[in-house]
Order: sequence, then C-alpha cells, then structure tokens
Amino acid sequence: MPQRKANVKIPTPEVQGDDSWVVLRPAKLGQIQALMSMSNASLTTDLEAQKAVLDNIAALIDELLLDWNWVDENGDPLQTPQQGASSAALLTMDEIIYLSQKIAASMNDINIEAKKKATL
Repeated sequence: MPQRKANVKIPTPEVQGDDSWVVLRPAKLGQIQALMSMSNASLTTDLEAQKAVLDNIAALIDELLLDWNWVDENGDPLQTPQQGASSAALLTMDEIIYLSQKIAASMNDINIEAKKKATL
C-alpha cells in the first residue's frame, strides 16, 4: 500500500547543543521551487529583495516545522507554529541558516530515495 514519507526528526547539536532536535514535514514541490528561487534572489544587493527572501524563508520554516526542543538564551522552550508563534521570528540568523540547510538537505535525501526506488 502506498505511504507518504513520514516526518523527519533531525538532530541539531551544532546550534542548540547535545540532545536537541527538530521535526520537519517533507517539503512539497512548490516549497522546493520557492527555496531554490530564494537562494538565487539572496545574491541581490536590493534591500527590499533581501527582506522578501528572509520573509519567505521564515514562512517556509513555519510551514515545515512541526516540533522541536529548542530553547532561547534563557533556557526557556521556544514555541512552535502550532503553539501560535512564528518560530522563525524567535531564531538567530545562525539558527535560520542551519534550518534552511537542513530543509534543503532533507529535500535532497528525498530525491535520492525516489531515484533509488525508480531504478528498482
């Protein structure tokens, strides 16, 4: 029976310390295309375009982030979008870049798995 790939739990010790993690839902084609176009647009020197890129990345993080055990600088748990907060708005730039890279890597992993299955 067909089954869509489940959500992915990703360890995040590089930005939030040992035992930290995020759970992301798989990105869909439109989200992948948006991320690819954002990476091209981020090369511009136009401040409005750069702000739009950051807004789009924040929206993508909020769409794909299901859960995490991340904390703020005081050790208090950060809320998820399901708890009513814009998670991306709570993050440092290093954390945003890290999550963006993990989202892109998970997209690549899904593509590799699909290619493996197609050749079987």
